[in-house]
Amino acid sequence: MAQQKTLYSGGSIFTMDPILPRAEAVFVENGIIKAVGSMSDVSHLADANTRKIDLGGSFLVPGLIESHNHLSYFSLFTEQCYLGGGACKTVDDVIAKLKDHASGVAEGEHIMGYCFDDTYTPELRALTKEDLDRVSTEVPVLVTHMSGHGGYVNTPALEMFGITNSTENPKGGWIDRDEHGNATGKLEENAWFDTVVEKAPLPTDVGKIQTLLKKGIKIFNEYGITAVHDAAIGIGGNGKSVVEAYETLEKNGELNMRAFASWMMQADPDYQPEQIDGTGMGNRRFVVGGVKMFVDGSIQINTAALQAPYLNNPKTKGEMVMTAEEIEAELIGYHKRGEHISIHANGDASIEAVITAFEKAQQAHYRKDTRHMLIHCQMAHEDHIHRMKAAGVIPSFFGMHINYYGDRHVDIFLGQERAERLDPCGDADRAGLDFTLHTDTPVMPPWTMKSMGTAVTRKTKGGRVLGEDQRISPKQALAAYTTMAAKCSYSENQRGSISVGKLADLTLLSQDITLCDPEAIQDTKILKTIIEDQTIFEA
Repeated sequence: MAQQKTLYSGGSIFTMDPILPRAEAVFVENGIIKAVGSMSDVSHLADANTRKIDLGGSFLVPGLIESHNHLSYFSLFTEQCYLGGGACKTVDDVIAKLKDHASGVAEGEHIMGYCFDDTYTPELRALTKEDLDRVSTEVPVLVTHMSGHGGYVNTPALEMFGITNSTENPKGGWIDRDEHGNATGKLEENAWFDTVVEKAPLPTDVGKIQTLLKKGIKIFNEYGITAVHDAAIGIGGNGKSVVEAYETLEKNGELNMRAFASWMMQADPDYQPEQIDGTGMGNRRFVVGGVKMFVDGSIQINTAALQAPYLNNPKTKGEMVMTAEEIEAELIGYHKRGEHISIHANGDASIEAVITAFEKAQQAHYRKDTRHMLIHCQMAHEDHIHRMKAAGVIPSFFGMHINYYGDRHVDIFLGQERAERLDPCGDADRAGLDFTLHTDTPVMPPWTMKSMGTAVTRKTKGGRVLGEDQRISPKQALAAYTTMAAKCSYSENQRGSISVGKLADLTLLSQDITLCDPEAIQDTKILKTIIEDQTIFEA
């Protein structure tokens, strides 16, 4: 990077540094913050060669960090057909969008859609092979469920993957069948991951992946995001090509993102991630710094493992994809090896199993300051919160579920009492437990401001307030995307606050979200996204 000096002033600067929470000016030299304070404290450092950036009364905060998503996987989806966000309210809508998308698919290639949400359809109906045969009876059609933990295929795809009416369920997975025992085309958990995801033709050409990654990163930058935890690299079998693409972009100075990646060990248990210690990532843009596991699925398709039955399906509590003993063996092994662990658990039964495994790992092989992450952690009880703090585990809450799915969690899946406790940020804050927020892209777009706004208001799309005592302040929501998120990659010495000596990773917002009406936080615009003093997005 060329030598550069910059003075930022003329707005409200919220540093997230408790020593100096607010400032009038920031001076940056060669991508590093050199001074923060009043104009009189800082302006004398500027000279004739200094860029002077007038913030125009806007709100400057540390660069936002998305602490759980699938950026690389999402990037590969950018050429597929998006079916989410309420765009498809009927099965006919899905068929029409897939047919339109198919017109641009090269001959012989699969037709692929993602983020179909069956709970948006009036009859809450899953797709069937017959539905997708309406798109094509010759080419495989593959559609991912909104949760990412299942999907739907047509008849040619069933044939291609060798799934017949007599195919047995894989361990930790389920092939949906009708009353006659015929496969319907719906696949859940490992029936989806081990057949479709692992065998579908994801790009392996590094150049192609670089192009797609740049598209995905550009979208994340538009939401103010300067860094991510890219989870589950390796799923789909092209992980090593994805790693090479990231590394090549970084080497060529084209990686407009910091990415702390976690390798999906259930996809490739022999991969050796880099062990990250207290020194953090430094100024690197990419590192495979941890491992990723998942032990259950999603509430929305009844595959999260609960301690009590689902409201809409009293015969099931969901099911973990691994036994408690298997969870403990794998987790303790990675912990002993010194790895950073991110582990997906949604339901309270799976959360209980995972916390117990972390406790046993610490008892057997104590590590100070592990910062392992419990991902989603939607149905954590209050005692789970205290046990996570004692074990050094950081929960990352999928808070947007309150907004997007809250009404349906009350009415369909969980009932009022359990839905009130979803994503208990308030309990975590009261316990002094660090936590982060995420949107799990591509499950949802990287809605940073909607995510923060929802954590503050706890409002559903229908206007209900779910769990008023689980609300947090705007500053706490911002911390979940900055200071606390930086800790998860041991990078709090390099980023997470606007402090002297840290990297000039910054996000400029249209309003002061700590002072505005909480209802308006979600409408805040991203004006600039800056990495090491280089503007990578400007509205």
